[in-house]
Amino acid sequence: IRGRAVTVDLVQGLEKIMLPMMSQLVPPSELINGSWEDSYDKALRTLTLANKSWIEFMTYEQDIEKFAGTSRHFTWFDEEPPKYIWDECRARLIDTNGEWWITMTPVEGLTWTFKDVYQPGIAGTLDYFVIEIEMDENPHLGKSEIE
Repeated sequence: IRGRAVTVDLVQGLEKIMLPMMSQLVPPSELINGSWEDSYDKALRTLTLANKSWIEFMTYEQDIEKFAGTSRHFTWFDEEPPKYIWDECRARLIDTNGEWWITMTPVEGLTWTFKDVYQPGIAGTLDYFVIEIEMDENPHLGKSEIE
């Protein structure tokens, strides 16, 4: 499996949020030698699993050319991507009939994702769906944090 995870920027999005979360979520049994250090190549920003599957980590700061020309089985967009990066990454999924998902809070309001992703997903007019979660549905937040 060849995957791609894309986030806002290198320091805040990747190093402070995505990588620490992934290091907690991936079971040691799935890592090379059971070790994050043996599995994650910081220079290439790639996590290789024991079964040889891998995930490359990219950011929205990178030039569009960096996203082109390679086949992937999935792409995870952490926060809303620029439309041109979304389009380019989705093109990488065509030959594998790959999956994509966006985890985001719509902090910019009604952007391109509202028309191109949210509305068709809610209407069921395309082959995907939208999941909306309210803050009070998060089991890790207490009442005072929610208030």
